[in-house]
Amino acid sequence: MHLTIAGAEDIPIDPTSDLFNNLLAALQLFGDPSLPVQLAVRELVVLVLSAKIELEPDYHWESVVAQVRTALLDTLGFRQRQLAMPALLSPIVATMQAVRGVAYVDVDAFGGVPERVAEADGTRRLLTLPEISATVQDIVQPSPNSLRHRFLMAGGVPPFVPVNAAGLENGTIRPTQLALLSSDLPETLVLNQIV
Repeated sequence: MHLTIAGAEDIPIDPTSDLFNNLLAALQLFGDPSLPVQLAVRELVVLVLSAKIELEPDYHWESVVAQVRTALLDTLGFRQRQLAMPALLSPIVATMQAVRGVAYVDVDAFGGVPERVAEADGTRRLLTLPEISATVQDIVQPSPNSLRHRFLMAGGVPPFVPVNAAGLENGTIRPTQLALLSSDLPETLVLNQIV
């Protein structure tokens, strides 16, 4: 049996911590002795969104954009998200358009950056900062040869960001992913005014 966990409010859980080890020990002690148990911490997928917003007359950009950011961080924050839940674009657009003063929204880019990738030997490693930056850049401004660019040319922004449930990958179990918009990474939420 595989179980993926996430900390309340997505606080980090160290796989060497007492919390992790005590939970694993309890699952093994009180579970079926013939059923092996594997415990893992969720893998994060940071959502990336770039959009232009047209305002209704007599509204000020600073106050409206602050409300849009707050609404998006709530909608795409830990309390509203679940493990393995894909991020759908349509509720994101609806969230932005529901903010008072927003006339319409034009989404330029939407995607996700996983925190880990699989190696050929089945291990999972954290992406490096240059890899993260390159992935964010490819979402926001895809190179002409990328699949993302071809998708944009064929009709638009992807309608969702897939999020993996636990599963086998290169012979080992991959933990479940959790997709969130991060207030700690402002470059992943770019909102511009249409003037």
